[in-house]
Amino acid sequence: MTAFRRITFNFALERAVEWSAELGKPLIVIEALRVDYPWASDRMHRFIVDGMADNQRRIAETPAVFYPYIERAPGRQRAGGSAGCAGVRGRHG
Repeated sequence: MTAFRRITFNFALERAVEWSAELGKPLIVIEALRVDYPWASDRMHRFIVDGMADNQRRIAETPAVFYPYIERAPGRQRAGGSAGCAGVRGRHG
C-alpha cells in the first residue's frame, strides 16, 4: 500500500482480499515508506508512520498479515521474498 494508504474505501485492497479468497492464499499487505522521495519531510513521515500504526492495528483484527517497511537510509533496500500471491505497487512513497 503506497498510493492509497487507507484500509477503508480502498478498491485495490478490496480486490486483493477477493483475489486471495478466490485463490485460497493468504493476503499479505506491505506498506512501505522510502526516505528520499521529492516531498519527504519529518512532518510527512510522522503522519505516514502514525497511519501505518493505525493500519497495523486494524489489519490485526483480520486474517491478513500486515508488514510495515521503512527504508533505513536512501538506497538501502532489502530484497523481499515472494510469500504473497500478487503485488500491487503505487507510484509514490
